Amino acid sequence: MFAQDTIEVMYNDSTLKAKGIIENGLKQGKWITYYPDGIRNAVEHYHDGILDGECRYYDFEGKLTDIEQWVGGLLEGASLSFYRDGKVKKEGKYKKGTYTGEWMFYYPDGKIERKGVYEQGFPEGEWIFYSKEGTVAYRGEFLKGKEEGLWHFFDKEGVLEYEGHYEQGEPVGEWYRYNRKGKKKLFKKY
Repeated sequence: MFAQDTIEVMYNDSTLKAKGIIENGLKQGKWITYYPDGIRNAVEHYHDGILDGECRYYDFEGKLTDIEQWVGGLLEGASLSFYRDGKVKKEGKYKKGTYTGEWMFYYPDGKIERKGVYEQGFPEGEWIFYSKEGTVAYRGEFLKGKEEGLWHFFDKEGVLEYEGHYEQGEPVGEWYRYNRKGKKKLFKKY
């Protein structure tokens, strides 16, 4: 037999701060927390006092900011973050509490800001960064979270403007600038 109680936690002024189930002294199941003005702050799920399941977080006006999946106290699986108007800010997955797989980040108008893959919490492989106008601003490869290899940089119209190499996150070698006709000229040596 175990003890299970639904409890309410209050702020100093006696307004509701949180409510949920305590079982054998540990949070269990659904817990809802509130800001001091009574607006919902979060809906979280617990197992034996540890976050486990879907959690939803809200801003001071009660608008949804994040939906996350937790397993055994670590972020695991799909994650979504939102702008105040409800448009997606970023989306991707976690594995054992770190970013993994493809992640997409968006501007407030819904256009893609950047996209790429994470491995063990670090950017890895090709990443593409976009201007607010929706054209590619720059692109290149990451290796263990640092820029690596050839990177290309584009102007607002998406025309190649610069290119150069990185090694372990540092620019190296000869970097070139392209004119409007596509002719490249040495820009800088590292």
